[in-house]
Amino acid sequence: MTLNKPLSDLLLAKRNLNKVSYNSILKLINRFQLSHVLCVWIPKNTMIFRARPNENDEEFTSVDQISYLKEPVKFGRAHRPGSPMFYGSIASPEKEDGFDCIATIIAESMAIFRNKFPVESEKKLTIGRWSTNDDLCVIGMIFNKTFLENNIYFRDLKNDYLTFLDQHRNNPFQIEFLNFISDEFMKTSIDSDNDYKLSAAFVEAMLKGKYELDGIIYPSARTEGKYLDIALTPKCVNNSRISLKNVATTRLYYKNGYITLDYEKEAFLKPGETEFCLTEILDKSEHIGKENALKQLEKEISKNIKI
Repeated sequence: MTLNKPLSDLLLAKRNLNKVSYNSILKLINRFQLSHVLCVWIPKNTMIFRARPNENDEEFTSVDQISYLKEPVKFGRAHRPGSPMFYGSIASPEKEDGFDCIATIIAESMAIFRNKFPVESEKKLTIGRWSTNDDLCVIGMIFNKTFLENNIYFRDLKNDYLTFLDQHRNNPFQIEFLNFISDEFMKTSIDSDNDYKLSAAFVEAMLKGKYELDGIIYPSARTEGKYLDIALTPKCVNNSRISLKNVATTRLYYKNGYITLDYEKEAFLKPGETEFCLTEILDKSEHIGKENALKQLEKEISKNIKI
């Protein structure tokens, strides 16, 4: 199929992201005039996990410290500099134990630490468990083929969306455009923050345009599309449509691509609380100590168990 002009121009822009301005990309996406987006409802009481690395073993004591970065200085997968988003990992509708969230935030944290990990290392993370207080409506950026192969729920959702587009005689290039942007969200080869310009511009065009939505969900590139990430608007967070329920610090032990965790401290928050005090975890099944954690790590290596 011959590509339409805006999509052809986007493909050209992709080859020169270091040189093409963000505003130029934003204009190209707005020119496409996307008629409908796929909206996904996130039910009330859905868990969202967010991690912050603890530099120099510092400890956080307030909700604000582990919420979204107020003044980001670089492009991210769903934001431009100076325009923050709240990033987290969300449980799949097909899973209820939250393990996929933990696996995702660890993978994302490893990306934060990339180029800083020696062969063996340990890092400290603070993990916040948030919960939605309302039903949220977000863009579903779920068109990547690899992701759909492993997620029946979203494959059915995409098929329903395609049926809707056929019935309403929408832009025939719309699916090609969404497939293109979905692949940008799954991109793992990142040389600089400029590589996020396309996905960030798409989010801004959709959320600041005619769509009054709370954010966007998309497959986690760091888990090869196995799990889901979410990015919510500051308005959604500031209006208390999500709230922090509890916090835990964990020591992450790493060796040759294998990881094990040792949870150290935790805090539980009451509704409306903005500060918290971390206390040591006494449950020895969670707070196993460094010696046992390293033994567990060697056992996982011997059994070839990776998150």
